[in-house]
Amino acid sequence: MLNKNSRLYKPLLGLFAAAGYWLFLRVAIDPRPLSTPNDVQSLAAISLPAGERWAEWLGTGLPEGGMVRLTAAHAGGEEDVLYGALWGTADDYLAIGLSPLGYVALEQVTAEGTTSLLPLQTFPHVRGGTAENSLWLQPDPATHQLTIRLNGEILWHTAEAPPAWLAEAELGRWGQSFGGTAEINFVAVEMWGVGVDGSETPELNPRLRSAKKTAITSS
Repeated sequence: MLNKNSRLYKPLLGLFAAAGYWLFLRVAIDPRPLSTPNDVQSLAAISLPAGERWAEWLGTGLPEGGMVRLTAAHAGGEEDVLYGALWGTADDYLAIGLSPLGYVALEQVTAEGTTSLLPLQTFPHVRGGTAENSLWLQPDPATHQLTIRLNGEILWHTAEAPPAWLAEAELGRWGQSFGGTAEINFVAVEMWGVGVDGSETPELNPRLRSAKKTAITSS
């Protein structure tokens, strides 16, 4: 049995402390679902026209206490692009954009205009090139405050009272090319949470299978 005078006591104490801190970060600060998703929907790759912005509302809301993850990657062509997730309504939404060059941006679009919440900037957890990136969106069921994670790491959190439209938010996907044509591979949408009827396996909204493509214009 080790005692405080043992040569191994301090190294092992440091090891246990480091392990405890790592566990705290993984569970308390950056929690992830411990179960498999309730539902998974495969998505199709899209071709971004040169110099244009494109979006598609998937009609995917969340059950109370749920979490959704969108996985996507730049598949080829123009690298001066942004692609990612929308969260909100057709009129008011957040747009999270990722770049294969290692950048990320977040903007809020409403009838009043566009507000940059995270100006285009580097982020250590963006996977560049053609690597897949996962965006996790987790709204608080009581306050509707939103936490956004990129590849499991916290990217942004609502710092104050969220706008009312976040309570009715749905998921979308989008992309914009600032040069030539680009290919974006939207891999899948995964959802965790208990259905509003108490079921353990909520279905994604059927509109996901027949979503309409809409153009987004920033003011």
